Amino acid sequence: MSDEHEEYIAVLKASYDYVPQSEDEIEIKEDQLLLLVEKTDDECVRSSGASLTFHHWWKVKPMGVSDVQGGLVPSAYVESVSACWTTATWTRRGMRAK
Repeated sequence: MSDEHEEYIAVLKASYDYVPQSEDEIEIKEDQLLLLVEKTDDECVRSSGASLTFHHWWKVKPMGVSDVQGGLVPSAYVESVSACWTTATWTRRGMRAK
């Protein structure tokens, strides 16, 4: 195991599969565990008519995969994992929360 600790904000689980639509996004699969690296700014999209939709994009990295840079996913596609579970399990694996 490396001496370097991987920093993250939270541990997430993918609620759905997501296929990237651009180079800065990352593919995720349902139930995949992810590290939340950064919460990015909202993107405002005008849908049909005058309504606006806000998309939250979060930078994530697949958990336990050191050679993947990570990328953006829609926050609606992921959910938080219990803090008790993550502390007990992932502290032993050389990772720590920010």
